[in-house]
Amino acid sequence: LLTEEPSFLPQFIHSGLFVGVFRYLAPLCRTQLGVPDEDFWGLVRAEILAYQARFPELKERYELFELLGPEIERLCLNRNRLHLDGYRDRAERPHAAVDGVVANPLHGSAFRP
Repeated sequence: LLTEEPSFLPQFIHSGLFVGVFRYLAPLCRTQLGVPDEDFWGLVRAEILAYQARFPELKERYELFELLGPEIERLCLNRNRLHLDGYRDRAERPHAAVDGVVANPLHGSAFRP
């Protein structure tokens, strides 16, 4: 992560945590706990904002590594592997191809816990 551009860190968090984990938790919370998706993502947003409020001295970092913006890049690792690199062994980790943007569920959520 230290060798990447600043814009990579929010994408890394979105892909690894929000897309890789939370998108599977949201429907479980809806069906098992009755928490609507908007409320689920609102709770995640509220925790991010609470953390930022707790450490205001890092304001410049929060702005540099924006997690709550309206859109996130759509990464297509499988497309990259199918069309560009394949599944060969590599010394370095492949970068996923970017194909447009998707709405960020954390942007503008109105839920207030």
